[in-house]
Amino acid sequence: MYGRSQELREFLEGAGICIVFAVPVDHQVTTSGGGRMRADQAVHLVEPDGWNRHSCGAGAKGPRYYDWAWVATDYPRRWLLLRRSIADPSKIAYFYAYAPADHPCPLTILVRIAGMRWTVEDDFQDSKSTVSLDQTQVRRYRAWKRHVTMAVAAPACGSDRRSVVVPRFG
Repeated sequence: MYGRSQELREFLEGAGICIVFAVPVDHQVTTSGGGRMRADQAVHLVEPDGWNRHSCGAGAKGPRYYDWAWVATDYPRRWLLLRRSIADPSKIAYFYAYAPADHPCPLTILVRIAGMRWTVEDDFQDSKSTVSLDQTQVRRYRAWKRHVTMAVAAPACGSDRRSVVVPRFG
């Protein structure tokens, strides 16, 4: 989880970039009231009517709806987002969000950004299988480099991916 890296979060915030990173349950947050707690403990700060149902994007079976809430932190442009499963409310995911002062950032936009993670991971997996990066078992760097070079170059050699044969090295 990129959200674990304080150095990365601080770098992106310093550059004025909006971010939404998944964080683990033990991620420490300081609330607007000054209390320091784990992300999973912040669930108790959300009132029962503080959950909002939003779709975070299209999935394989249609829109992916979850209940969402956000908790204010000690910094006015940082939030802890909480995503609760509708089918099983005990399943909660946590996200660290930041937006610069010149960017209006309602919950719906943060939810949409958080939902992009699924799309990116899905695209990454598709890309790996398309260029055979998931079909290698190399033991040495030189063999890995040869395989990756051929696997990435192969799709450029033909328009029909099914006709491309990627040799295995190693």
